Amino acid sequence: MYIDISVIIPVYNPPHDMFEKCIGSLLSQTGDLGLEFIFVNDGSTDEWIAERLERLEQEDKRVVVITKENEGVSVARNIGIERARGEYIAFVDHDDYMLDGGLEYMHRVTAREKAQIGVFGYIDKNNSIDADPWNDIIEGEKKNNTIKDVIVELGGDSYYRKGIMIVTLWAKLYRRDFIREQNIRLVPGLVFDDDVVFNLEALGKAERIVADTHRVYYYAYYCNSQSNLFRQEYIPMLIIAMNNKKRLIEEMGRNTEEMKEALTIRAFLNVLKADMAYLCETRQKVSLSQRHRDFSSLVKDDILAAYIRKLSIDILKKYSIYDKSLMARLFIYKYKLVWILTAKTWVKQKFLRR
Repeated sequence: MYIDISVIIPVYNPPHDMFEKCIGSLLSQTGDLGLEFIFVNDGSTDEWIAERLERLEQEDKRVVVITKENEGVSVARNIGIERARGEYIAFVDHDDYMLDGGLEYMHRVTAREKAQIGVFGYIDKNNSIDADPWNDIIEGEKKNNTIKDVIVELGGDSYYRKGIMIVTLWAKLYRRDFIREQNIRLVPGLVFDDDVVFNLEALGKAERIVADTHRVYYYAYYCNSQSNLFRQEYIPMLIIAMNNKKRLIEEMGRNTEEMKEALTIRAFLNVLKADMAYLCETRQKVSLSQRHRDFSSLVKDDILAAYIRKLSIDILKKYSIYDKSLMARLFIYKYKLVWILTAKTWVKQKFLRR
């Protein structure tokens, strides 16, 4: 059977109901496409998952199950890429789902436009993005704004506000021969910004990209979940991801002042993320003293510190992220005054325990 799309689904201890919805949305996709669904069980410890996947593979010939020891989602996706036989590759997270007819629509538009990558719209539980229909071909000089959006992740007018999440792997279609010929893979061991680094390379190397706001995917992120807290191991990954972004920009010959500015903003936002979601997050189980040490190591990293030193008020205003509270934090990061943030968090934790 000819396979139009290989859908790669990394699986690691998903919530039962959400995983069943994910499975159902894939198996019920409409259209006449040849599909294969590659479930990569990345060492799940819940026994029901292996049983469910085994039964699924027996019931549907389109299903391929790969069982492996836990090595992280990046390795699981890479294994899926190697196993894929379809003309195109799509990625789905185990707790999200495809909307009806989503795969058929992505295939029709991407194939019609002879694009190496198709990027499409999504919805989430808030259904907060209500975008007008929009379709465009991204090639040549137009790609600079796309690459800048991937680096900065602020969702400029061209993507996020149109209902497209440019940095994610989901809601996209990639030509398999393009991904393999360019040897584009996820960075093993990287679980923070792994999709950003992948897309920076893929979108940067693609000659023709189609963007379409038609909604094909449901993103089910629960920001208040304990499991979604910023984890301690993300600290070194922020540095690894930043180094990879810098390397890719240089390798692709796009190391312009504009891209350097974008990397400067990204460095600041990475540090801000670790500050707000790790150091100052009172729900963290890691001790405050350890969080202080971890965050201090981040702001002292040579590459991140060099970018932070270059950041100015004018650059922040240019990207519409300037306010007085951010300027105060930028001052703290530049001069490595982490003790101020730690002290404020200590007081806050003491108050909450009363």
